[in-house]
Amino acid sequence: MLIYTFMELLAGISLAAIEQWGFKEHNNTHQSTVKLPIAFKKGGYVGAANDSGTVTIGIKPTDKQTIELRDNNGGGKTGIYWFVVGQ
Repeated sequence: MLIYTFMELLAGISLAAIEQWGFKEHNNTHQSTVKLPIAFKKGGYVGAANDSGTVTIGIKPTDKQTIELRDNNGGGKTGIYWFVVGQ
């Protein structure tokens, strides 16, 4: 997993960057696929995800228009807020 500082992201992303975000709820599946509304022209992009509790969240780009979200929640539902930036 790559971790970037804000300045590294700022230096590497031009004004033509595309920002996309949303919310996805998992119902005991602990994994879901999200099709992004706008496909990125370039394959490399960065993302972040979070929930409202202490669950570990993973976000993985699978192609230019799809991300995969995962969680390790042992309970019933996990609400995940996600955000991706790319070109």
